[in-house]
Amino acid sequence: MLWASTPISQQKWLEMIYKQQQLTRDRSMIFNTVLLSEGFFSGPNKVNCAAPYSKSCHVFVLIIVLTGISKGGGRRIVYGTDDGVYLSDLQEHNQEPVKVLALLDVMQVDVLEDYQLLIVLSGEI
Repeated sequence: MLWASTPISQQKWLEMIYKQQQLTRDRSMIFNTVLLSEGFFSGPNKVNCAAPYSKSCHVFVLIIVLTGISKGGGRRIVYGTDDGVYLSDLQEHNQEPVKVLALLDVMQVDVLEDYQLLIVLSGEI
């Protein structure tokens, strides 16, 4: 029970307690949540997997060269969805992901940056 002589001092105590609780939560936060794409992957096309890769990596898929999605640089994400493979740049918040491969039921994606390869697992298992 919190006891204070006046309602104003009680309110000040509560504000300080809430402030300290927020500071404690912020310090103990392990992961930083970032919104990547709002409303783009909705309905029947859902994201099943994703993998990050760096701006310096140029990913080759068969004969298709997936470079220059964004001139801004920074980290990029490759998404595996029910409808195919999409790429997006984390620096470009207003740009929608770009579909680069039309495959059904992509279950797993990975980028081997040293070999400049995109590995995709799709179809029924």
